[in-house]
Amino acid sequence: MGHIEVAVDGGVLSARSDGSGEPVMVVQTALSVDELVPVMRLLHEREGSTAALEEVMTMLSGRDWRSRQEALVPGSVARLERDADAFFLRDIPALLGWQYGADDATRVSAPVLYVGGTDSGSWFQQTKAWVRALFPGMSCVMINSAGHDLALTHPTELASAITAFIAAQDDRPEA
Repeated sequence: MGHIEVAVDGGVLSARSDGSGEPVMVVQTALSVDELVPVMRLLHEREGSTAALEEVMTMLSGRDWRSRQEALVPGSVARLERDADAFFLRDIPALLGWQYGADDATRVSAPVLYVGGTDSGSWFQQTKAWVRALFPGMSCVMINSAGHDLALTHPTELASAITAFIAAQDDRPEA
């Protein structure tokens, strides 16, 4: 089995074989999770959970993810490393198997709030577009300088957004 090197640089995810040096796959991170997961699975299978975790967390939080994560939640990097196999072998397949579409959304009568971070990656921009397509009347709050981990990095801004959303619902006339 050959070595596969996966790297994220400038928004491009690439996988290379050390045998020929030729790319086996090069994709923009703007592609869907469905398109990126096979690369991550291959990396996990060939190089193990540590290498795969490194790439996923770099995509989600940047190259300094370890120090940022540890500063936010001491001991969390060791926990992420310990749980990486469960993430790749159980969580990812379960998430990819989850189905939710327009028919499901019609059953939601409550107001919908989407909260995201301006520094979240393209995967999360796709999620925002998907949620907006399902719930055209959704409220949307984007927290400046926040990434995927906004609940950890911007708890006050998140709480304020949720509080304002709930208060706005209290002010609405009943239907």
